[in-house]
Amino acid sequence: MGGFYRLPVVIVLLLCLHQSVLGQEVRHQAPVFIERGIITPLVFDFPAYADGDILEAILFYRSEGRSSYRQTEARVNGSRAEFPLLIENEEAMSLEYYFMLRLVNGRQVSYPDILDEPPIRIDIVEPRDGVTPEAGFIDAAVVSPSAGVVYSSDDVLVAVALFYDEEDLEDGQFIVRLNNIDVTAETEITPYMIKYKPPRVSAGEQNIEILFVRNGRTYRISEIGFRTAEGGGMMLADVGSFRRVAPSGEIELGARNQVISAQNNDALTGRARVSGSEGLFSYSLSGLLTSQESSRLQPQNRFNADFRYSDWVELSLGDSYPTISNLSVTGRRVRGIHSKIILLDERFEMQFVLGQLNRQIRNNYGNLIFNDIEINGNVADTDYVLTFEDGGRGTFRQNMVGGRIAVGNRDRFQFSVHGFKIQDDTTSLNVISNYNDLLVINPGLADALREDCRCYVIR
Repeated sequence: MGGFYRLPVVIVLLLCLHQSVLGQEVRHQAPVFIERGIITPLVFDFPAYADGDILEAILFYRSEGRSSYRQTEARVNGSRAEFPLLIENEEAMSLEYYFMLRLVNGRQVSYPDILDEPPIRIDIVEPRDGVTPEAGFIDAAVVSPSAGVVYSSDDVLVAVALFYDEEDLEDGQFIVRLNNIDVTAETEITPYMIKYKPPRVSAGEQNIEILFVRNGRTYRISEIGFRTAEGGGMMLADVGSFRRVAPSGEIELGARNQVISAQNNDALTGRARVSGSEGLFSYSLSGLLTSQESSRLQPQNRFNADFRYSDWVELSLGDSYPTISNLSVTGRRVRGIHSKIILLDERFEMQFVLGQLNRQIRNNYGNLIFNDIEINGNVADTDYVLTFEDGGRGTFRQNMVGGRIAVGNRDRFQFSVHGFKIQDDTTSLNVISNYNDLLVINPGLADALREDCRCYVIR
């Protein structure tokens, strides 16, 4: 009888011992919180296993409001796995996650033990002021300049290759700064490549920043430091200003061969620039043509005409990159008019912007197909679907008008008011939403229909 009572006790002790061993197989220190938009590394150690024992290490996570877990895999380094986690959901206030090891012998080890414990939950907070997070969704390779090389002040070329998922760059904009001066308008920015040739720089230490702005957040892509020596250059304070009386210009032709994931991304480019000044009046005309221009993309070719009178009045026609506010329009390409007036020793500033943020891209429709819906062997309804070819969904033209008035010193205290009206031009795109639209816009798409079909609504 005594042995009968001792048996459950032994089983319980063995189960507790087994759970204790499992708890030591994976070690992890959860962060107190995660800053939104900033990469946070989650590190898991498993000293009981070597690389040869592990098939894969996976992190399962979901932010608040999502019903399903996303998963990401990490390369195992010794007995450690590190997951750089980036949460950008503006509405999520918390995050849940758990870690799983899959071993070569078929065993799975999770942390926490998902059979007995809930996933780890931590809060998501807003980032600290003054922090520019690294853009973990974009990788950059600096082709030029090279570290440790001293360049002539008039012979500098900045070239950076980019690697990213196209979906991560929707509704975003690259910004290039030379020694904290925005030179985006003078930079050649094409898919997977950024190229900038400073027109003139002074001798000394130089700094280039490649940034990406999305949803009001600024991410650092790359920061490049290099040194220049005397070579006919001028002071950086003159970048963007043209004080020479005689007009001057330059023409540049380029060819690029780039292979990304076994796919060629070749490009031919041509750019020209003419500038000059007469007294306090200065001007510059510039243009960029590239073989990567496509009716399925936003404009790659750029044209710009800048006119200035001293430091008081600026007028830009064509493609420009106005800086209005970090919370609204900063660095976004606008095709149209941008003007600025600065008076009272830079204590009064007024800006006006009118143009297009996005151009229209037509829908590239495919065939019209139909699918009979059967219930108990009888046709109860028919679905008609208008397909798209080669990612052929289009977009409306997006028009913008706005301005800004500021009073005060930008470096000390400044009060400003700005307002914008940004609107999709729904007349810029022919959208097929029903059978009558189809007959008017492209009746040939209905050729696949049966003679007895009449389609009134296309889903």
